[in-house]
Amino acid sequence: MLFGRGNGAKLSWTLAVAEEAGQLAAVANLDGADMQLIDPKVEGNKLTFKLRVNDHEVVSFELYIDGDTLSGRFEGTDSGKATITGTRAAT
Repeated sequence: MLFGRGNGAKLSWTLAVAEEAGQLAAVANLDGADMQLIDPKVEGNKLTFKLRVNDHEVVSFELYIDGDTLSGRFEGTDSGKATITGTRAAT
């Protein structure tokens, strides 16, 4: 997935989501570091979750899934607001 920042910078990361024992389990990986998603939920084609990016900031995400692609936005106190796009990795 790519974070699109207002200043034109892009950040690439991986999102893995699976169902385990009736619960969503989701992990984001950025630069080799796994981060557990907080309160991941799927409602129809919408995926929402929060991610602690540092000791004092939790960022909220709202993504929409369309086939093998997803897009949406995130918002955080220090991170600001930005858009996200992504494609399913080949397995």
